[in-house]
Amino acid sequence: MTKRIPLIAHDLKRLYTGFLLAAAVLFLVCSYLTEFNPMVLAANGDAFWEFITEDFLPPALPPASRIPGIFSSVLVTLALAMSATTVAAILAFFVALFGSEKVSPFPGFAKVVRAFVETMEDVSQDCVESLQAVGATFPQRVAQAILPSCLSGFLSWFLYCVEVNIRASTIVGMVGGGGVGLTLFSYIKSFHYDVALSIILLIAAMVIVVDQITGKLRKELLK
Repeated sequence: MTKRIPLIAHDLKRLYTGFLLAAAVLFLVCSYLTEFNPMVLAANGDAFWEFITEDFLPPALPPASRIPGIFSSVLVTLALAMSATTVAAILAFFVALFGSEKVSPFPGFAKVVRAFVETMEDVSQDCVESLQAVGATFPQRVAQAILPSCLSGFLSWFLYCVEVNIRASTIVGMVGGGGVGLTLFSYIKSFHYDVALSIILLIAAMVIVVDQITGKLRKELLK
């Protein structure tokens, strides 16, 4: 008789089963405490689909006079993401110099700036020690050993942060930071859901385009 080989180890299977049971119990408890009834939700599902099909779909364009303002808010969101990432990258670089044990003049000083620090830790120890042996100062070690070896890694992390910050800038805009997030929120508040859907699709297109561009640039940098 052929022995069956389990797809998942018994210990993991018990762990996953226990987790699912705990999640189910938590759902029931929360439903009881909040008086949430899935059957009521299912019974009133027509109202939800009516909202989607009549208020939200199809997407609609705002008045022509407001279209330039929407594109301007998209540019503001992109500018927020780029400026925030640039300032953060500059500050993180200088803090990371003191957080890396190999290059810091204060070895006991540790600062959690993981992106740049881990990149610096990949620098050849021989390179840093050679510069120290010939009397190179700290700025000289940075210029001759750290930057040439880590610049592609720094730029890769910078581009990744741009991707993340573009999404975050949209959320920041919705709470008053400006940009396309604020424009989207204003249309939602005024119950123009069809126009809001068009702006959501515009945001999605912006994010996809930026992700594709930065992804290709990061691949080229890491070759």
